Amino acid sequence: MVQAILLLALRALEGKGDPGLAPARETLAALHGRDAAVIYGRKGRIKKQTVGGGDAVDLGEGECARFSPDGKRLAIFQDGRILVANADGSARKPVLDGADRGEDGCAVEFHANGKHIIYVKRGQGLWTVSLADGKAVAMDLPGQYTGEPSMSADGKRMTARWGHDLYAIDVVARTHRKFALGCAPSVSADGQWLISNVGSHRQIKVRRWDERDDGVFAIESRAAEPDGRWDDFHFSNHPDLLVVGGEGKREEAYVVSVSERRVLRVTSEGKVRFPDLFVRVSQTGGP
Repeated sequence: MVQAILLLALRALEGKGDPGLAPARETLAALHGRDAAVIYGRKGRIKKQTVGGGDAVDLGEGECARFSPDGKRLAIFQDGRILVANADGSARKPVLDGADRGEDGCAVEFHANGKHIIYVKRGQGLWTVSLADGKAVAMDLPGQYTGEPSMSADGKRMTARWGHDLYAIDVVARTHRKFALGCAPSVSADGQWLISNVGSHRQIKVRRWDERDDGVFAIESRAAEPDGRWDDFHFSNHPDLLVVGGEGKREEAYVVSVSERRVLRVTSEGKVRFPDLFVRVSQTGGP
């Protein structure tokens, strides 16, 4: 059933895509049979869907979750608590009580170092909590961001929202700049791309981190059938692939290729919230 949906859902958007847009291109069709999975919240549970086959697996209670950089663990937010678990949902361990929900989007993000989880503390911006000892520390950043943190694979670049202002954050220089208004900001794993939700949740606005004019374009949501609108964007560990949640009659999860500007539906049960994608990458650095 899921494989049939995936094959039917793979379709092109406007144009053929630009083969020069991303350094590590991945055709969506190549995800079939690969070690790739989407996790998401659904009705107070965390679910995991392997891309290209099988039914979704229930991983236990939670509102949202994020993969660790190596894909082996999950950061889970549940009723004001932050937990960590193995990627199959086993060995759950509480990390922090009293965490804030944040303003829209998933309330947690794994730090690129794999040793901390990033979360929002209301009125105080972004904080990290250590998996080793549970110590919580404010991140030394220039803004009191209110939600949707995202971090590049090297930990040097981030995005977050501050109200409806979306910021690109240089973690090393401790500077930021507002790059858009709206919601659903995210930065690619290689730190080269920024995205946001525009056009009444019908477009992914893609722009280069360095703000070059030749790197701004939109990916339309009309291929995200049967939903037709989307939200909750989040780049995966693969620099060309992100995952989004549909906003429509089904609310499914969709994988989007930046270079191809194509969309692939990956779930079939609906009511998906805050999806995240992990793609196993070879030791040579290629897909």
